[in-house]
Amino acid sequence: MPFASAAPRRTLLMEVPVPAYSALDLWNAAARHVSEGRRLQSEHQADETGCCRFCGRIVPCDDATRGYQLIDHFGALLDQQAPDHSSAGRQSDGSHGVGLWPDAA
Repeated sequence: MPFASAAPRRTLLMEVPVPAYSALDLWNAAARHVSEGRRLQSEHQADETGCCRFCGRIVPCDDATRGYQLIDHFGALLDQQAPDHSSAGRQSDGSHGVGLWPDAA
């Protein structure tokens, strides 16, 4: 009789407050991620040997790839109109920089 007195398990659910983010907060966070992606792209470019001039690894290095991914993923949010109807974070042509993968040209 190893489990003869087993009582039913009780699970306690804790209420965790979830912060309420505005659409502008989320849009600004996406703009910061796109900016970080652009920074990574500009630092991790190929030199004349075909290696990254910043870290020395074969291009595209992991950091450059991460930059491309940030721009592709979070840039889709910037395609939408900014919640405050401003053009902050956009390039002069109205885009956010998506399509900057090396083989996309």
